[in-house]
Amino acid sequence: MNQTPDKYLDFLRKLNENDIDYWLDFGAALLSYRNGYIPVEEDLDIGVWACRETIDSLDKIIQSLSSEVKVGKKTWKNNLMSYKFVFKEGSLENLKEDDNYPIDIKIYRKYKQYAWTFFFERRSLLKGEKKTISERTTNFLYRNLKNLVGCDFWMWRNNYLGGIFIIPIQFFEKKFKKEISGCEISLPGLIEEFLSLHYGENWQKPEADWQFSTDDGTLFEVNSRMLEKLLSDDNY
Repeated sequence: MNQTPDKYLDFLRKLNENDIDYWLDFGAALLSYRNGYIPVEEDLDIGVWACRETIDSLDKIIQSLSSEVKVGKKTWKNNLMSYKFVFKEGSLENLKEDDNYPIDIKIYRKYKQYAWTFFFERRSLLKGEKKTISERTTNFLYRNLKNLVGCDFWMWRNNYLGGIFIIPIQFFEKKFKKEISGCEISLPGLIEEFLSLHYGENWQKPEADWQFSTDDGTLFEVNSRMLEKLLSDDNY
C-alpha cells in the first residue's frame, strides 16, 4: 500500500506538537519527497541537533511511548550519537521486519560550516578497493575537509572506528515543508541539492543496486582521533 504507516505519522505529529527542530533524513527524506510517502518496510530516519532542549523534549516523547516501544541509545565516550527504537511487536535486533516500524534518530553536531553525524559500524564500510574522495563524484564540496579538520577522512582499515555523514550546514538553516497523509513534515532546505549529495544526480530514479556504504556522497570513514577533533567544539 502506497501510504506512510500511522505509527510514523503519529510520531512526526508529536515532534511538530513539541516544536522540535527536526528533518527527515536519508531514505525517509528521499521517499517522502520523491514518492510522497514512506513505505512500511523503510526506517523513519530523522535528524535533530545536539542541543539540550531538543534532547530533553525527545526523551519526554519517548518516555510517553514507553509502554509501546523498545528504545536503544548509542553513545561514544558519553556523547549521545543516536536513538533507535521499534514498537514492541518488533525487535531491535531484527529491524527490517514489517511490523517493527523502526525509527532512527541521528544526532547532528556543527563543526565550522558543516553538520555531521556519526554511526557505529564495526566492520569496514567499503567493499573492494578503498575509494578516495576524488573518486566520489558528489564530493566536490569536501576537497578541503582534510585541512579543515586536520587529519585524513579515509583511514586504513586497522584504524577504522565508524562512519560520519558530513553535510554543508546551509542545508539545515531553513527547512522545506511538505505534507504527507495529512501530516506536515520537515525536510532539509534545498532538498533536491541535498538528495543529489546523498544519492547522486539521478536520485529521481530508484537504483536497485545502490548501497549507502559505497555510493552515498556524504559518507566518510573515521577513526577515534578525528572523532575527538570533531567533538572538541561540541557545546552539547
